[in-house]
This record gives sequence, structure tokens and C-alpha cells, in this order.
Amino acid sequence: MDQPVSTRFKKATLGAMALAALLMQPEAAQAQGTAARAKDVPVPAYRVDPFWPKMPLPNKWIIQGVPTMVTDQNDHIWVLNRPRDINPDESGASTTPPRTDCCIAAPAVLEFDAAGNLIKGWGGPGYTDGWPAKGIPKPGPQPPAARR
Repeated sequence: MDQPVSTRFKKATLGAMALAALLMQPEAAQAQGTAARAKDVPVPAYRVDPFWPKMPLPNKWIIQGVPTMVTDQNDHIWVLNRPRDINPDESGASTTPPRTDCCIAAPAVLEFDAAGNLIKGWGGPGYTDGWPAKGIPKPGPQPPAARR
């Protein structure tokens, strides 16, 4: 005798679910094994070192926004700095004559050793000719003439 469509559908659905559960068991066991192995691996702990990098930086430099920091194979830390983000009231030493003893925007690229000692820096207005490339505006609101 033929079963109603709804009964056949329910049986087929239950059968498919049972088959899927059987097929997923090895993957679930593998995932549990991976999770158990992950528990044995220590999670790195990071903390802020308020004395890194070593201050003061040379040339009365001040670091502005830092969008990127990376470490190379020599454990040197490369910092991409945004020297054009400096506000006029933060850069008194860069005026002629200087208005204050501090500060001058640091170059756009800074290289430090792991201890926080500055190795070198370059790039940015006043450090590299033609920096930034023509047509790249300063971050933030632009004057009407620069929005074209």
C-alpha cells in the first residue's frame, strides 16, 4: 500500500539526517582530537611595554598614528608612522624659528631593534624628495581644491 507523500518525505528526511550524522562522526572525532591538541599549545600572551621604544627619539621626533607594525627575520620592528597627521600645536620645533623645544614629526618608516633602539628612519615630507607621491592627499578632511 502506498504511503502518503508527507510520510515518505518524513522517512526520507530522517534517513538523510541519520546518514549525515554517521558521515560526520569521523570529522567530529577529528575535531575533538584537534581541540585536545590545541589545549596543549600555550597561547601567546602580549602586554604593553610603556617604555618601548626607547625615548627620546633623536632629532626631537614624535611618532604619530601607527597603522602597521611588523617584525622581520632579525627581530627588528618596522613601524609605519603617519608624519602628516601631526597637528601644528604638536610640531613647534619644526617651525622657523622654533616656537617650542618639541617636536618634529618622525619619518614615515622607522626601524627598531627588539630592545626599542631606533636603527633608522626615512620617508615623509622633509625626509624624502617627492614624498608622498603626487596626487596622494593627506588623510582627513580635504580643502575644496584638493577634492577634484
